[in-house]
Amino acid sequence: MSQALLSPSPSDGLTSLRFSPSNSDNDLLVVSSWDGHLYTYSNNSFLQSYPHNGALLDCAFANSEVLCAGLSGLALTNLQLGNQTQLYDQPVRCVELSERNLAICGTWAGELLSIDIRSNEVMRCTLNDGHKALSMSLLDDFVALATTERSVYLFDIRKSLTSSWMQRQSALAHQTRCIRLFKYKYGPFKGEVGFALSSVEGRVAVEMLDADASKQEKYAFKCHRTINLNGENQLHPVNAIAFHPAFGTFVTGGCDGFVSIWDPVHKKRICQYTQYPNDISALNFNSDGSKLAIGVSYTYEFGEFSEKLNKPNQIYVRNVVDSEVYGKSVAPR
Repeated sequence: MSQALLSPSPSDGLTSLRFSPSNSDNDLLVVSSWDGHLYTYSNNSFLQSYPHNGALLDCAFANSEVLCAGLSGLALTNLQLGNQTQLYDQPVRCVELSERNLAICGTWAGELLSIDIRSNEVMRCTLNDGHKALSMSLLDDFVALATTERSVYLFDIRKSLTSSWMQRQSALAHQTRCIRLFKYKYGPFKGEVGFALSSVEGRVAVEMLDADASKQEKYAFKCHRTINLNGENQLHPVNAIAFHPAFGTFVTGGCDGFVSIWDPVHKKRICQYTQYPNDISALNFNSDGSKLAIGVSYTYEFGEFSEKLNKPNQIYVRNVVDSEVYGKSVAPR
């Protein structure tokens, strides 16, 4: 299936890919990188890069601007004027924007921050035992924050962002790489909210937010595993998860260079794309699910002496065919 390789690409590792959430501008793609730049593309063509004071670890659209999170803090970048407004000056690992114009951030200092991008007012939630943020997701009024020590903090924006609504332990035995909230589009739990969680040892867990045991849907499965030269199972970190906005199926990307598409209701893989030349570091669908951005970048699974280190960082935009991403119970559009 057709895909475009974008150029130029970042000179260092890709940390996040985000398509504009606007239906009228769903080809606008922003990319954050360890090289300290935010890169912008439209219709598969490069537009501009915006330098920041430190490595960027995440980014998120804030209307016509972009929130850039990284080692130098949190900045709001105006894509038209090119100027930046510093909102916070300590390292930020992940960021999302709520409909209430709150920049919600997870930090390595063990806090969840909510920053009003209009007034710059900061509210804090200190996590238990100083757990460091690793990955975060926002859906409607819910926030899921995955941290070190395999903890998952759940917040309801309608109630409070200064204390978690619920804390859970990951169903996976090893450190989390990615968490994503989603809403079931079909099946017996249609309309319910859940989350998918991936780990460094080639597994993904899926469970629901609802704490009612009678309604719980919870399972885990193995993925992104290959056979090495010795005939042994090689477990690869699952770095990225993205849910299709129309069908509710999801893709995963791992250090094996594969992107796989999964049906969360029937718990089956729908298809797998041809292997990419390096680790999959980030994934993101555009607003209607017709395109998938794929970040290909070494994530240091094998340290500083791997041949992967010398491979270029790449950004692919793949045109998605409905048959690749709809489950058994979903009719194509």
